[in-house]
Amino acid sequence: MDYSHLDALELSLSHERGRLRLARDPREIALRETWVRQYEREIASERELLGLSDTELSLDDIIAELED
Repeated sequence: MDYSHLDALELSLSHERGRLRLARDPREIALRETWVRQYEREIASERELLGLSDTELSLDDIIAELED
């Protein structure tokens, strides 16, 4: 099965989360939060299409766990 689209979405989400962390302007923060949620929804749809479990962790999830 080809996971390249899912991989690209997850990489884009990771980059967008990084940009969100750096954002200071409230309008930019709101915009980037919207984009992050859109990526998350698209990734969930792609994972469902591919028949992947929701319990699998993304790279961002693993990093967040390690930071705690």
